[in-house]
Amino acid sequence: MLVPQSISSLRRSLNLSMSVHRAIIRTGTSIIDKQEIKTMRNRKVVILNQGPDLALFVHHGMLKRLALWLIDAIRDRMPVVKNGPRSRKGDLPMVLACLNEPKNRFTVVGVTAAPDFGEVYRKYVLIRYRYS
Repeated sequence: MLVPQSISSLRRSLNLSMSVHRAIIRTGTSIIDKQEIKTMRNRKVVILNQGPDLALFVHHGMLKRLALWLIDAIRDRMPVVKNGPRSRKGDLPMVLACLNEPKNRFTVVGVTAAPDFGEVYRKYVLIRYRYS
């Protein structure tokens, strides 16, 4: 049985969850529209250094959620590449960096991407970015 206190905390939690999802979608669509995803030799890189939700994405969990959302959103837009050891450009790992302005440092998250929905790659992005 739900008591009035648990209903109010449930409503607050739902509002918080919706605002987080709105921030992810707002930032993700902005990244895609401005074409800020740079394809390096062996990874895709996005650097966040401005925006209204910058303080939210300095936390690695939120940055990872944004990276996973971006991978799903751009999966069909990446062109097929037949040369090289990889069969598709969509399976490149994605690295996101977000500027933490008060500390003047970047939070960096790396996520591997599978070229098709439902596929899971067990390769992990190296932790060498942690201390850079």
